[in-house]
Amino acid sequence: MRLKAGGQVPSALDVPEFSEEQALQLSREYAAKYEADFIRNPDFNFEKYKNEQAQGPGEEVNVLSAMPDQDPNNWDDAYWDRLRQIDFKSSAVSFMDNHASSLGWQAGQQFPLALWDESTSEAPAKKPKVEETPETQQQGETSAQPSLPMPTSTAPKVVFYGDYLWPAEAKRQGGFLTPADSLALSRNPPITAYTLRTHLNRNSLKLHPETFFTSAHETFGAAAKEAADKAAKLGGQFDPVVYMVHATPNMFKVGKEVVVAGGITWPQVMAWTQVPRDYSLPEEAVTRKQELHEHFEKAYKARPVHLLEKNPDYDAKFDQYTATAEEQPQLLGSRRPMGELLKFMKEHGAAVGFQEGFPLFKPPKVITGQASAAGKDVEPAPHEEGVVEEVWNFIKGHAVAIALLPAVAALNLIPGLGEIADAAEFAALSTEAVESTGLVLEGTSAIEGGTVAVEDGTVAVEDGTVAVEDGTVAVGEGTSAVGEGSSAVEDTATAKDVTTGNQGADIAQPEEELNLPDVPTHEPGASVEEQLDNLPDVPTHEIEFSEKVPSDKIAVQAD
Repeated sequence: MRLKAGGQVPSALDVPEFSEEQALQLSREYAAKYEADFIRNPDFNFEKYKNEQAQGPGEEVNVLSAMPDQDPNNWDDAYWDRLRQIDFKSSAVSFMDNHASSLGWQAGQQFPLALWDESTSEAPAKKPKVEETPETQQQGETSAQPSLPMPTSTAPKVVFYGDYLWPAEAKRQGGFLTPADSLALSRNPPITAYTLRTHLNRNSLKLHPETFFTSAHETFGAAAKEAADKAAKLGGQFDPVVYMVHATPNMFKVGKEVVVAGGITWPQVMAWTQVPRDYSLPEEAVTRKQELHEHFEKAYKARPVHLLEKNPDYDAKFDQYTATAEEQPQLLGSRRPMGELLKFMKEHGAAVGFQEGFPLFKPPKVITGQASAAGKDVEPAPHEEGVVEEVWNFIKGHAVAIALLPAVAALNLIPGLGEIADAAEFAALSTEAVESTGLVLEGTSAIEGGTVAVEDGTVAVEDGTVAVEDGTVAVGEGTSAVGEGSSAVEDTATAKDVTTGNQGADIAQPEEELNLPDVPTHEPGASVEEQLDNLPDVPTHEIEFSEKVPSDKIAVQAD
């Protein structure tokens, strides 16, 4: 696989609509596969339990929709009483004895399981079994069994961000806002601005691609290409900038992309460098790990003194933070996108000053793309005279190393910040960082893919398409939901409430009015992607849908 000369891997997403006919077929297949040995319970109370989750022992028999016994009389109170008499640990051990031999579990073994780093080839040696005595039993109850250290978190600590704003503009604005923030200054943003699905589909949407998310990257090349693309949309008459930014918990990974919720504040910017407006990813393929190591080593030896300009306004308080390590599938397919995003920001936005709503910070004046492009002649240049030419020659002369340069290794290219002693050490760190984050595999040179897969409540990104697997499929009145990927909405708060809640004061209007209609038009039965592509407008508040499943519809749980 080669690096794309014309740009990054396309991030347009194609989500197939899950039809009612497909849902019915899934129901039939599910019944054939899993209900062959079950008989239906005629006393099952659907209306009472349709919104309930798993029930514990002791519930009345009509909670069971089907029973794995040909004689329902066996499922009486006495059956549940027998289960209640077995303690939880004994039940768990019995389950492991019957089902966990593939994990190395042996009959009679006790908890906890040993933990070890999966990167090693062997599991830790088992300790000899000690015969239990009253003394050892008491000791086991009062002290926890030690385990090996868990692997180090892969949450990014430093990222790259590409933008059309030059440093003086970004500082004056207070940082980098999201695309939806400018829209929110003039009128209420559509509810689609709060969902991660819109952000991941932004390059393919004709209407309202703006969201309260923006993108960062772990490699320099991906950020530089994005910066060049942004500049090109504004006429391509100026050279954009790549910023090195300290990660904060309002960031999280979706595959190889780092998603930033809310925006980036100026004090968390560590450094920057200007890149050519025509920057593109190199075509040269990296086929061996040693070859990648050599690219990094040569680049380090030839590096210019001022490849990255240090930001004097950087606040060291950000040194303690990393991005959030956990995936955030609820932001991709929640039925309450506004509520879920606000909840996420309340839990993870303190480091960047989030309070109640958007925008993340109050800028004295929002600098639109058009205003930025028109004012470049009077803005201070990102570098001193003579530095830009030296930097660009270096970027072009070491195209592969710069394209794959990981942000964590680039810290060592900033005078006073790095701790690397020589080129070999830098090359080793860079190669290891690229491999460990999955940005490139040996035999390939792929940078920053763009696929989203939603599976069992997780989000993984790999090739530019969205696949929804495993989850609840509900086909009923007013909704067409597919598992966790559903984007039906039901919040009652308006977008205006959210965008003004953080400041409590009016914000200066942008230089040009964004004349977008406000009238909500929503077809409940259509998929989210179809609504975004075809509707003349989208609602500015979340729409409530009934949870009730009509009697002529079927709700099933995919296996």
